[in-house]
Amino acid sequence: DGFVTEGTTFNVFYVKNRILATPPLGIGILEGITRRRVIEIALQRGWEVREVEFPPSRLREADEAFLTSTLREVFPVTRVDHVTLGTGRAGPITQTLAK
Repeated sequence: DGFVTEGTTFNVFYVKNRILATPPLGIGILEGITRRRVIEIALQRGWEVREVEFPPSRLREADEAFLTSTLREVFPVTRVDHVTLGTGRAGPITQTLAK
């Protein structure tokens, strides 16, 4: 339907205005263990987390983006379709969650 879902071994998040967004489980993605833990940590820190469907263009507009997986844990995304996100480095929320 043109929405971002997941990769073969990872879940997708983006951050805009300090709000984390990730696709909802209801669209048929697998609930990753690391995805679930990242959501828990974000909520414990008082950050807003939204589980929403979103098009690829939303990633290109993000302040930060990252992938989560058991093997890579929290892995920053710094470019999407040749568009640099934020400063081109892992953003502060991504860095915090990676720790």
